Amino acid sequence: MKNMLIGLVLVFLDIDLNFGVGKMDLLPDPIGFLFVLEGFQSLQKKNLIFKNLVEHGTLMAIYSSFLYVFNLFGFYLGGNGIVGLICDSLCAIHLFYVLYQIILGVKDLEAKNGADFNSEKLTAYWKAYLITYVVTSIVLFAFPSIVYHIQKAFFFFQKLQMLKLTF
Repeated sequence: MKNMLIGLVLVFLDIDLNFGVGKMDLLPDPIGFLFVLEGFQSLQKKNLIFKNLVEHGTLMAIYSSFLYVFNLFGFYLGGNGIVGLICDSLCAIHLFYVLYQIILGVKDLEAKNGADFNSEKLTAYWKAYLITYVVTSIVLFAFPSIVYHIQKAFFFFQKLQMLKLTF
């Protein structure tokens, strides 16, 4: 579970270095997703949910690797036009699905081990994160230049809250 948490920290924290046409994430998402994948693999014998998430972790690691390389060379696939909107939306839906499955896996581990891993609080934060993502995405679509910085700041706060609960 430790590797999964380290990976989620790397995925959630976005620190970018912009240069010319390219952009480099100083905490690369592909490395984070590899940690998440390792966490899924280590927990798959204890819980069927994590076994099913191994494929999702592999997909996320591969997809984020492509995005990382493309961003380095200035080919940002997300956010530009309808194709970018579709790619960003599908990636977000997939990430929310995986996060929810992680919470279900944590709940199952709580039940099996008689332990408390704060799954109820994680569920509440997941719901808040989902709602704020949907609302800010709608507003961002309607008013892109105004909301961008507000959205980044709020998501950073939400991610910190989710990570604080897991440690």
